[in-house]
Amino acid sequence: MNQELLTGIYTLAGGVVLYSIKEIIRFFIDNKLNRKQSNLENIYPIYVEVFKAAKIFIGAYNTPISQPASLGIVDDDLIEQFNQSEEFIEEYKNNEDYRYIVNLNKHIDYMRTLKKDFNNVFSANQFCFNHKFIDKTIFIDNEMNKDIEDLQSKVAYCGENNISDPENYFVDKEYKDKLTVYENYLDIFNKEFKKRFKI
Repeated sequence: MNQELLTGIYTLAGGVVLYSIKEIIRFFIDNKLNRKQSNLENIYPIYVEVFKAAKIFIGAYNTPISQPASLGIVDDDLIEQFNQSEEFIEEYKNNEDYRYIVNLNKHIDYMRTLKKDFNNVFSANQFCFNHKFIDKTIFIDNEMNKDIEDLQSKVAYCGENNISDPENYFVDKEYKDKLTVYENYLDIFNKEFKKRFKI
């Protein structure tokens, strides 16, 4: 074989090898980009939905601390609901402590609904999260259940015993400490979010 033909074959073989390597690298890069795009389109909205549900519940749990005055406002929906009971309406309008307890009782029902929404959306999408985070969320969910029941018991106690200044009875150190636990959970969730999507 002459030298020029041999050089041509080597050049052609080298070009094929380089082209093949380039295509393999491109395949892996495209595959990684497609996976990332799929995560952003399919998994990211799930993370957002679960995070939002947790944040809304924790915001509602924080209401007696951050917006206590909102629980002292006369609620027209409650007045409409109990419009047959003049005794209730008069007590509700004129007694601030009673109004606070009634409004907090209604707020607890709202918290139950938000907690249920959070639980449902998380349960339906557990496959998107790692095992450690699932365990943490189950723990938080159980704590939320206990705290709602504890708050409900305190409301019942205040209602039965005519406790004055119920706001200070509910919002104690334990309540504030539990809010810190929930806010820490949101921080962990946020870190999980950033790690998963490289934000």
